[in-house]
Amino acid sequence: MSETEDLKKVFWLGGSPCAGKSSISEILASRFDLEVYHVDEAFENHRQGLNSAQQPYLSKWLASSWNERWMQPIDSLVEEVIACYREHFDLIRQDILAGPQRKPLLVEGTALLPGEVARMLPNRSQAIWIIPTSNFQRKHYAQREWARAIVDQCNDPEVAFQN
Repeated sequence: MSETEDLKKVFWLGGSPCAGKSSISEILASRFDLEVYHVDEAFENHRQGLNSAQQPYLSKWLASSWNERWMQPIDSLVEEVIACYREHFDLIRQDILAGPQRKPLLVEGTALLPGEVARMLPNRSQAIWIIPTSNFQRKHYAQREWARAIVDQCNDPEVAFQN
């Protein structure tokens, strides 16, 4: 079977962190009998096999402190995160193409950059991105104990939270 044929049963749900992707993916999976590939869960496996020559941005990101990540100028932060997502997407792509597809697959996660996904789509109707308002996102991050624990390790927790 060709790569295009393999991808006809793959759907993509991307968007920013804390936008509701995981919750929506579980609802869709239940309703339409889909397998779900959670990018965050896959990353935990991917991080163990990272190669600094092949994934320099991810390797640098993982070696940095929370303070180094979240206290840098926002433009630099965005560039770094996008570079990390591109490297991670290559690993996601390998997983999707290598995995057995018994039933349709929903891939959900933040690292699903539209340009990267578009190169794999047989049909544009197979992908959607959820982008919350900044107020919605701040509210949900503020409710997450893990987010506060991260920014509390930074020189200026409020600036880190806003970043």
